[in-house]
Amino acid sequence: MKYKIIKLKNGEKRYQFDVSLGYDAKGNRIRTTIRTKTLKEGKQKVAELMLKEKNTVDKGMNVEEAYKLYISDCQNKGFSKNTISNKRLIYKHFSCFGLTYVYQISDVDLLRWQNGIIENQSTAVAKTARTNFSAFM
Repeated sequence: MKYKIIKLKNGEKRYQFDVSLGYDAKGNRIRTTIRTKTLKEGKQKVAELMLKEKNTVDKGMNVEEAYKLYISDCQNKGFSKNTISNKRLIYKHFSCFGLTYVYQISDVDLLRWQNGIIENQSTAVAKTARTNFSAFM
């Protein structure tokens, strides 16, 4: 856990934590900053925030189950029917991971998948598939 020590004009110290909460549906990073007087208090607030914002994907869940959970979450957040339909259609491009457990997907697997998409699909489809997979993960 990284933090910075900030010195105020009056000489007091503050601890600043930059916390990454994951990525939104568009693939943009979600993050927040926490400032506290003590290091212990800061670590506690970061832990509470991470617990509150914890991703609901279980490590024992395969990609297919996790994707169903993701689609359900998108529906609960009020995404349009067209967006949900597009996300379901894009799933066919990474259904090759279907029964693989989420924690078992390695960097090498992702690179092979991306190269396969680039070779077999148009640039626009490849970009959309990568963006959606990134948002999903």
